[in-house]
Amino acid sequence: MKTKIILILIIADLLFGVFVLRNISNANKVKTSFLDVGQGDAILIRQGNANFIVDGGPDKTILRRLGETIYPWEKRIDVIFLTHPDLDHLWGLIEVLKKYEVGQVVMPQLNKEGKDYKMFLDEISKKNIPVVFAKPGIFIKYRDVNFSVLAPNQKLLAWSKSNLNVGSMVLRVSLPGYALLLSGDMEMPEEQYLLNNIPELLRADIIKVAHHGSKTASGASFLDAVKPALAIFSVGEKNRYGHPNPETLKRFEGISYFRTDENGTITLVSKNGSKQISLICSKKCDIKKNEKK
Repeated sequence: MKTKIILILIIADLLFGVFVLRNISNANKVKTSFLDVGQGDAILIRQGNANFIVDGGPDKTILRRLGETIYPWEKRIDVIFLTHPDLDHLWGLIEVLKKYEVGQVVMPQLNKEGKDYKMFLDEISKKNIPVVFAKPGIFIKYRDVNFSVLAPNQKLLAWSKSNLNVGSMVLRVSLPGYALLLSGDMEMPEEQYLLNNIPELLRADIIKVAHHGSKTASGASFLDAVKPALAIFSVGEKNRYGHPNPETLKRFEGISYFRTDENGTITLVSKNGSKQISLICSKKCDIKKNEKK
């Protein structure tokens, strides 16, 4: 039975959105923000003064977005999750490592060369930040926020030697009122592998659409297993890849969705003991849906 998610829409421009975000702050509330960082992924999950970041986007924009969602005197990120080291997920995290105290980094053990990834690793080493290599079974809990790593395992890491995206870390996050699936740039081979091995763990109320809505991800059978009520596309305005792909959008038939290029930073606010989820957008909060034919 599909969980019914009740969304309270708070339509706000950027300044009002920031005001609302800071004034609804409550130690018991959990805020999940899909940050508007252009063509890339960056997600902030926050409860009280604890901050968790999943990916950092393609440039320094994440620093501005963090400044809009957390107080300027807060200088700690408890955990950084890097789903995979492509630049549109990696680069902003280098800037976060420079500016913030970071408690831990969780990332897959992928073979990646290049000066940018080396800068990321050097910054971690310089600050003596503990690193945990992602694998199924790793579980991180803070109060009402529970992260569970579903992938990659050793087989997927082996496949990633020919396609880095197949080694993307997949996280299922349990939060008050809903479950969230975060999958980096996972593509259909990894989706099918998870379907064949852990279909019962994929169910989630909200999905961050893999690979920005590329046609190589979000297969129909995978979406049928997840059964999301809401999808978030993290894409840049007029991006050169044409994301989200029109064919992919068709596969989200009957699923409501938002896009960071059109809706800006999208923040979900929930609280333990309540099924109600408040929604704040830094641009417009018009919910989209491809109706079933």
